[in-house]
Formats: sequence, structure tokens, C-alpha cells
Amino acid sequence: NIWKEDGIRGVWIHVPSVQSDNIPTIMKLGFRFHMVIDETLVLTKWLPDTAVSRLPMGPTHQVGVGCLVWHPADTTTLSRDRRMLVVQEQTGPAAAYKLWKMPTGLSDASEDVHDTAVRELYEETGLVALFQGVLVVRQAHSGAPVKQEAYRVARRKASDLFFVCQLQLQVLDGDDIESDDYWNAKWNLCQHEIASIQWMKVSDFVNQDVWQASPIYTVLNQAVLEASTDTARLWQSTTLPVRHDKP
Repeated sequence: NIWKEDGIRGVWIHVPSVQSDNIPTIMKLGFRFHMVIDETLVLTKWLPDTAVSRLPMGPTHQVGVGCLVWHPADTTTLSRDRRMLVVQEQTGPAAAYKLWKMPTGLSDASEDVHDTAVRELYEETGLVALFQGVLVVRQAHSGAPVKQEAYRVARRKASDLFFVCQLQLQVLDGDDIESDDYWNAKWNLCQHEIASIQWMKVSDFVNQDVWQASPIYTVLNQAVLEASTDTARLWQSTTLPVRHDKP
């Protein structure tokens, strides 16, 4: 009541794990789970009884990247025979279908998309590359949040933002990039995630059977195919400095 009299509308409580025995008491006071930050559970309560909660929901999206890497010997070859880097995963749905896919991964907290792409490529393949730009962004929903009531979410997994990033491998003049021996020495597969790696013609990549049943991937792969036959217009993703104080 004191909070209401003071005009406070929303209350947030951060409960560290070492004080988790207080959670039942807090729940009885009308608080609801909001999110987990490291070892802290955040609970919230909207105080006005006659107004719909205006508090934001907890995290509802994940950000992933796909690493589009062209064979360095094909940089001047704009055709559907252009080769791209592909991997097969050890486990998961893609592995079950024996799907060849771009190296992919999720952004860490506070990590920029372009840094994610460079990191994931290196972690999965051992290859070092420079970020060139974002080719296309795919948005997909699987059990998207349904705000029928305050704080209610239909399923655990929500919306997915997937950035296809084009990267350029770092190679030196004189490297025998057309040699299988050269690449076999370069590959350094992530032992826990990647089963195999190779170069594949982009036309073969987009024509894999498993893609054909997915409208989302059909559109995404068409963008990749078009990029192989034309100089793609890339969105140059950079990080803008954020300041809350006056410069």
C-alpha cells in the first residue's frame, strides 16, 4: 500500500540463489517469475489493480548466425558452381538428416552479431575470417510468447532471429588453396559439435531434399543462391556506442 500511495506501479525483486528460500513468501505477496540473470531470479509485480500490466516480458528472442564463406579461389567466379563452406553436425535434427549446413551458432550475452560469426566459424572449423556484412535476416517463431495474462508464456522457446553473415577467409599469397591437402591441414573441427566439413557447390547446397519442405529456408537459401551469382549488397553491421550520460 505504501508503494501504491507513492505512485509506484511496478516492482522488481532480485533474489540471489543463496536467498532462494525467500521465494515462496515473495510469491504469496503476488510476485511472478520474470527471468534468471546468472545466479539471480528476478520477480515482478504490477501494483495497479485496475490496469493491465505494462511491465516488459522476460527475454523472448534468441539471436543466431550462419556463416557464409565462399571458397577463396572462387571470389571472381559468380555462378551457381561457386563453392561455399559447409559442415555436418554430430547430433541434433540436422545430424539426423545428414544435412550439410553453414557453420552456425548463437550469440552470447552482450556479444555483437559480427563477433559471433567470426567466433562461431573459428570454434567449429578452426578457420580465421573477416566479417564482411549481413546478407539476410530470417525471423522464425516456435511457440512465440502469448500474453493472454501478465507474464504468461505459451512455451519455453520463443522467437528466433538468424543473421546470415558473409565472411572472408584469411589466406596468404602463395597458399595452395585448391589443394585438398591444404584444407585438410587447415580444418580443426570442434570435436563436440562437428562431424565433417567440406566445400560444396551452392547449387548442391540449396537443392538438398530437407530444405524443400521449409518455406523459411527456401527463401533464405534463395538469397544465398542469388549472392553466388551477383555481388551481394551487404548490410555492414557495426556496434554503436551506448551512453546514458551526457558527452
